[in-house]
Amino acid sequence: MSRADKENEMTTTAAAAIATATAGRDDDDAALAPDTGLAVVVVAAGRSSRMGGTDKTFAAIHGVPLIVHTLTRLASCAAVSRIVLVVAEE
Repeated sequence: MSRADKENEMTTTAAAAIATATAGRDDDDAALAPDTGLAVVVVAAGRSSRMGGTDKTFAAIHGVPLIVHTLTRLASCAAVSRIVLVVAEE
């Protein structure tokens, strides 16, 4: 699978995971997020050199890419109003 295919798959999986994580929020939770103004930046743009070239961003844990686990947890936090994901260009 090419990196572009992995990225497309990750985007689709991440979007579904975030939608699931935020589905349980009620109006009170949604009202908290804008007041906090809390934005989270997830930097996932490394070369994975210490992992022998294995891309940690897409490494599966229980069949789900690591980045999806991270984004899901952040999205389920009512205090987080914005998530910015930074990945390498290639």
